[in-house]
Amino acid sequence: MAAPNWFVSALLLPLSIPLLVVMDMGRWVAAPLARRRERAFIASMTGRGRVMDLGEFAAAMARGEGTAIDETVTAEGPWRIWWTAEDVGAVSPHPVAVGEWVMLAWESRWFPFFGWAAGRYMDVESGTARLVVVPAAERRRVLEIVRGGRYVTVCSFARVPLGRAAGA
Repeated sequence: MAAPNWFVSALLLPLSIPLLVVMDMGRWVAAPLARRRERAFIASMTGRGRVMDLGEFAAAMARGEGTAIDETVTAEGPWRIWWTAEDVGAVSPHPVAVGEWVMLAWESRWFPFFGWAAGRYMDVESGTARLVVVPAAERRRVLEIVRGGRYVTVCSFARVPLGRAAGA
C-alpha cells in the first residue's frame, strides 16, 4: 500500500526549508552585485554625456517634448527610464509597445519594436537616448511625470523569440 500524499509531504517539508533558505541567500548576494553594476552603468552613461536628471526630464515631458522610454532590462530588474527628443511612435517602423512589461514581454509581436528601440536609443555605443537618473525616493513620481506625454515600453530581454534565444 502506498503512503498517503500528506505523509510524503510531511516528510519532505523539513528538507524543503533549508533549500528555501539557500535560495533566498542567493538573492542577498545578487542584489548588491546588481546595484553595483547599475551604478557602473550610470557612470558609463555619464561619461558619454548621455544622462539627464529628473528635473530636466520632468520639464521636457511637461513641455510635450520627446518620448519617455520605460526599459525593463531583465525580468528581475533593473528598470530604467530614458528620454529621447524624437517622437518614437512617429519614427518607429514597428507598432510601439505601451504598457506593463509583464504583459508585453512574452508577446512576440513586440519583439521587432524592442530590438529596434534598444539598438536605436539605448545601445551603449550607438544609442541616442539619455538615461534619466531617478533617485530611489523619486521612483513613484516618474508615473506622474510621464502621464499624458509620449511614452513607450521596451523589454530588453525579450528582443528575440524565446525559442531562438534558447537555441531551439
